[in-house]
Amino acid sequence: MFHPGGFGGSDYGDFDLYKRKDPPVLKPVLLLVSLLLLWVICFMVGLSLGFGWYAWPSGTVVLLGVFLLFNFVRRPKKISKE
Repeated sequence: MFHPGGFGGSDYGDFDLYKRKDPPVLKPVLLLVSLLLLWVICFMVGLSLGFGWYAWPSGTVVLLGVFLLFNFVRRPKKISKE
């Protein structure tokens, strides 16, 4: 009996096992770059307001708050049972 990925050949035609589509990479890269830019902007605003080196944790808190707000506001995906 033929098993895909095993030894031997297949007389049953072309299998689509190795023809999967890779997920997009551009969206996660753009998201991470935008998060980094947002953190740098928060840091620079904190420095300009006179927070000094306390601007680093304040930028981190703002970034964490935006992340948590996004997770609570977005719509959950519907899972269909098949």
